[in-house]
Amino acid sequence: MFEDHLQRVFRADEPNRLWLRGITGDWTREGTLYCCAIEDVFSTRVVGYSISERMTAKLAVDAVRNALARRGDVAGCMLHADRDSQFRGRAMARQLRLAIVVWIERKYHRQRAQDRLGGMTPIEFEAKLTKPLTLAA
Repeated sequence: MFEDHLQRVFRADEPNRLWLRGITGDWTREGTLYCCAIEDVFSTRVVGYSISERMTAKLAVDAVRNALARRGDVAGCMLHADRDSQFRGRAMARQLRLAIVVWIERKYHRQRAQDRLGGMTPIEFEAKLTKPLTLAA
């Protein structure tokens, strides 16, 4: 369980700082259909969603995956999900770990220029400092 950093104050001064989730179920002739939506508090825009006939962790994971795919770099963003079991399962933990690794490897290392590195990415900076190997004949 995580600490409540928000203290029930749901405000954001820019996009991708705070996301809220919502799960709803609607009855149809074929049965209940569930929708999990991820909302950006800054604009109230739904940035990711998933629809399924079952209310499972996969429903939540797919909604988060959808939001990450649509919004890209969301470093520092908090996702508030109360204590719903769909957001506490192993599938969600695996998805969050994967999202962190992907962000570090794809965005931070390769695309995010750093002022203290002269505007280069960490990969560019290290490549510039690494001397090429000379092979002996």
